[in-house]
Amino acid sequence: GGGSSRRESAGGTPELSAIAQPIDMGGMAESFMTLAAVAALANGTTTITNVENQRHKHCNRLEVVASELRAVGVECKETKDGLIIEGNPRLRSRAVIEATRINTHSD
Repeated sequence: GGGSSRRESAGGTPELSAIAQPIDMGGMAESFMTLAAVAALANGTTTITNVENQRHKHCNRLEVVASELRAVGVECKETKDGLIIEGNPRLRSRAVIEATRINTHSD
């Protein structure tokens, strides 16, 4: 058969892999926060680029996203125009997700 293979973690949840190449989000910069949240749970490193304009919104979104991800145990580095996120798949447990609180900084 021509089915696709799906790898699962030891806990039975599907694995989530980071995107290996830098992701230029300049054309959809407002969506970088969603990608950052998903990347935080993936295996590997995700690099988001071309979202420097997000520093000048309701708050400095790059700084805030990096800070909040670090607060829950994700390695996250700000760059001039984006973020480098080292995913932490251990955060994918239901108990961790339900217990996690994120400060939205009124944004």
